[in-house]
Amino acid sequence: TNIYGRVTVVEELCVPRRDRNCLQVDFGLTGWSVTDDGLKSSSRYGAYIVDNSELTTLAEGLIEEAAVIKSKCVEDNIPCSDGEEPFLLELHLDDYPDETTWQIQSGPCINHTDTTTVVAATVGGGNYTIVTGGNYTTPDVAIEQRCLRVNDCHQFTIFDSFRDGICCSYGSGFFIGYFRGRQVFRSTGIFIDQESFPI
Repeated sequence: TNIYGRVTVVEELCVPRRDRNCLQVDFGLTGWSVTDDGLKSSSRYGAYIVDNSELTTLAEGLIEEAAVIKSKCVEDNIPCSDGEEPFLLELHLDDYPDETTWQIQSGPCINHTDTTTVVAATVGGGNYTIVTGGNYTTPDVAIEQRCLRVNDCHQFTIFDSFRDGICCSYGSGFFIGYFRGRQVFRSTGIFIDQESFPI
């Protein structure tokens, strides 16, 4: 549907519960600006699953330029031990994939309501584990899956050795993290040498 002007559009559809963890939503959005008086506006998008009182976010954000946003269909397919759940990283690499590495630091939480304390909690106590990834050779989409303990705190950090992120000088990289079947973070890929998210 082509929509022009300031308007809110809501589209609803029903899907079987068995399929709700593997959905794909494609957005075609164009940001717009009013240059005569210096005003600038943008398009906001969001896709959500509503199941009774539970709200699950598939994708959301703000677009200031022309863009197409795709929420990838993700399905966990690795077996995990008791007390663990799958973490999945969807990593869209830039033109220099060998510059990109990442790690997940995991350990007991100081306060489970504040997962940003994971680094101080685990490093300070000496009881932590680190999962790493990298050694990419092609500017493609890397799908990484790991098992993480449900009752621990986790922090994901991505690194770029050239200090220019993975977007947008040399490619349009970005990444999305999923844990326990839900999206837990999404990045535009615009950072300097590193970017971190709690899981």
